[in-house]
Amino acid sequence: MKTWPAAFLIVSSLESFASAGGGSGLSVRYVCTGNARIQATYAGQHAQVVVDGQVLEMTTGLSASGARYVGGGYTWWTKGHTAELYRGEDPGQLTSLRRCQQG
Repeated sequence: MKTWPAAFLIVSSLESFASAGGGSGLSVRYVCTGNARIQATYAGQHAQVVVDGQVLEMTTGLSASGARYVGGGYTWWTKGHTAELYRGEDPGQLTSLRRCQQG
C-alpha cells in the first residue's frame, strides 16, 4: 500500500476544492487552544478546514449568529475573528474540540 505525505494530500485536496466550484477562496489561519493551528479556506457556500493534517470539506448550515459549516461529522462555527471546532453536526448535540482566534 502506497502512503502519501500529508503535504501532498492537503495540496491535492485543495485542488479538488477549487475544481468543485470552491475557486481559490479566502484562506484564514487560526491559533487555537493548546496552540493548535487550523487553516480554513472559504469559497461561497463551502469551507475547507485543515485540522492536524486532516482535510474537512464542509458546506454552510443554518446559523442564528455567525457562519456555520458542517461536514464529515464536524461543525466549524465562526463569528468575527473567532471560530470553534465541534464534533457533531446537530447544533443541539455538539462537543467543543477547539476554540480559535485568527492569527
